[in-house]
Amino acid sequence: FCPATIIIIAFVRFQKISLAVSFKELRLICIVGFISTLQIITFIYGAQFTTGGRVTLFLFSYPFFVAILAPIFIQEERFNIWIIIGCTIAISGLIFALYNRLAAGAMKGDIMELISALLYALYIVVNKKLMRRIHTWKILVWALIISTSLYFICSLIFEKVNLSAIRHDAWIALAVQVVFTTCFTFLSWQYLLSRHSAAKLSPFFFAAPIFG
Repeated sequence: FCPATIIIIAFVRFQKISLAVSFKELRLICIVGFISTLQIITFIYGAQFTTGGRVTLFLFSYPFFVAILAPIFIQEERFNIWIIIGCTIAISGLIFALYNRLAAGAMKGDIMELISALLYALYIVVNKKLMRRIHTWKILVWALIISTSLYFICSLIFEKVNLSAIRHDAWIALAVQVVFTTCFTFLSWQYLLSRHSAAKLSPFFFAAPIFG
């Protein structure tokens, strides 16, 4: 996330957008940053205790939570029963497609992944709500700075990293993740979220398994 954050900051500054925020705005953005951090932590930690198929299933349940939470927190969002039904059908399709991979997983891992999906939905909803008060790119940049700092602290506490042991192809894979998985995804998602309904936009995430 650190290299991606630097690239995104450069992109935003190239657009001649000031990143200055008030203390009140920063406090609100901190909520987004903390939610994002907890979502990634629960996702990574929970994946150790369940199967890949179940991780995918629980992760892709987040549009269902967005459809429920968005009308509660965002005034312009409306509860749409058809979106709920559509998400339910999509999740059912995922269960069918992943049936052979849904081996029994530990309850601990399943719960952590479900919490991660719920946190990601909450991250999207809170992010969308703040866009009414704070510039889109300011939210993204400062939330990334906050979450990246927290990831770094957690890494120092819980991990031991030997950079010399990392192979060259791993560095190449990391570079691809930085540019495409992180930079392009975060920028495009933030752009789309600022212009469209969170509940209507999130179900497009169900298309991801088709591409990978």
